[in-house]
Amino acid sequence: EREGALAVREHELNSMLDAQAATRAESENAAAAIARVQAANVELAASLDRRAKELDDREFALSAREARTGAATVAARERDVEKLESETRARDDASAERERAADERER
Repeated sequence: EREGALAVREHELNSMLDAQAATRAESENAAAAIARVQAANVELAASLDRRAKELDDREFALSAREARTGAATVAARERDVEKLESETRARDDASAERERAADERER
């Protein structure tokens, strides 16, 4: 009877050890999976940081390009205005000259 009880107890202990080993293996597998996820998160964060920097750089370059284009547009408008002012002065001068000529002819 004692031998049977010992055999049962031994079987229970072996079962418990097997369960603990399985639990330990599951824990180790879970820890490894967590480590992989954390490594992937670190890699993803680095990738996102690189992408954000690339976007910042592109935004800066675009702003600079827009500023250059805007400056060129302003300069072109200023040239157009100067040209129109020059043409207007020339027409005013020609008109004044015609008026003087007309006045001369009337005298």
